[in-house]
Amino acid sequence: MPMKLSSISFFIGWLTLAAPTAVAQDQLSGCFGKDLDTSISACTGVLSGKPEESVRRKALIARAVRYAARANYAESIADYDGLLAVEPDNTSALNGRAASHLKLGRLADAKADVARSKVIDPKNPLTLTVLSTVAFAEGDLQATIDFASQAIGLDSRQSAAYANRASAYRENGRYQEALNDYNAALRLNPYASRVLYQRGLTHFRMANYDQALIDYKASAALNPRDEEVSRGIEEVERRKADAAQPPRATDTSIPIYNGTPGASDRKAPNNSVASQGVKESEDLERLCSNYSDDETLNIVLGGLNRRKRLNPTEEDERRMEAEDKKIAFAKSQRRLCPAWKKAQEQEAKKMFTANLRAELVNEPACAPFRSQIESISSRLVGHPELEQRSEAAMLQMAMGQKDSYCKTLAQLIGPYLELRDVASRCNLSVAMGLQQTFGSVAQEARRNGCR
Repeated sequence: MPMKLSSISFFIGWLTLAAPTAVAQDQLSGCFGKDLDTSISACTGVLSGKPEESVRRKALIARAVRYAARANYAESIADYDGLLAVEPDNTSALNGRAASHLKLGRLADAKADVARSKVIDPKNPLTLTVLSTVAFAEGDLQATIDFASQAIGLDSRQSAAYANRASAYRENGRYQEALNDYNAALRLNPYASRVLYQRGLTHFRMANYDQALIDYKASAALNPRDEEVSRGIEEVERRKADAAQPPRATDTSIPIYNGTPGASDRKAPNNSVASQGVKESEDLERLCSNYSDDETLNIVLGGLNRRKRLNPTEEDERRMEAEDKKIAFAKSQRRLCPAWKKAQEQEAKKMFTANLRAELVNEPACAPFRSQIESISSRLVGHPELEQRSEAAMLQMAMGQKDSYCKTLAQLIGPYLELRDVASRCNLSVAMGLQQTFGSVAQEARRNGCR
């Protein structure tokens, strides 16, 4: 049975880039800024200036990676196409294009790219990691484990391979092995909000609700706009509530067509919202809270490829009517939800640090430390800037700019570690979440030579 791709991790293609020469580094420096849109524009500027071929190729793959991080998968594929046209055996480009194809639901294209990459370099750990992603998407759990294990055996720094194998272990009911691999993945990439969520889901399956809540909240701190994490937090809190309370009513008008393995059962949408048009903010929230560009696009495209039977039975007609309603709803989402989502993201960015501060300030045990909490909170960097700047720091390290890397990380995680130390005296749940998210980053920075 095919798996939902959000359950699995994707590698970051820039890890495979060689450090550029001093001249190329100067030309490409703008491609590696903290803001994705600015970096994409900088790479576009480099490419429009007719640079030397080596610089052009690096700019193409850098922009392709950032387009993918921005969820602009079609543009990412176009850049990979441009690079592969002149460098057809570039396994980094083949693997990156395969990952973007997977995000668009193009499983056959992804398999073709990664198969070619494996022929070129059968021992490439990134290729094996992508193969594990493809196997999971196809529902082949054993192949997922096998490919991920091979990748880890060749390069133990493959965080996505650990996460992929962990997800396969979890779906096989091998929960402790899953936790071990999720822990390994997070030691390598502590900013992976989806891996934190997946580890929390594993704890949830094991009925370790306290630990699940810690992971869910850590994931939400990194990515407040992830609706699946919010639902996970609600479900854990419901399970921890008084068992005598009646179960929370389910809102059957929210459209959800598939979900992460193990998630609660969800009902098909009430199409009245789609048929009447959505204008009110409350209706927009109901329509768009579970919007996924990839999923709705696949639904609409599926309708274009559908063939009608010449002599349909009543069951065929009922099924087609249901599919028509589903497609109409998806079209409404694609028309109305992107702008709503963007506004929500901006709001989440504003509220991230405020919510963390409020959780501590409103905790009675933290009253003696409120002035300290307020001072530290004023220096916190919120998501998505946090994630973008941390990626910029790792790029600086990859390019040999250690001093800049250390300075950027100190500015990002220093205040969070200070807040962790304060929270450890009055709110252990927040302290543990901050430690899991930022403590290992500090350890990695020290291993890389930062003081």
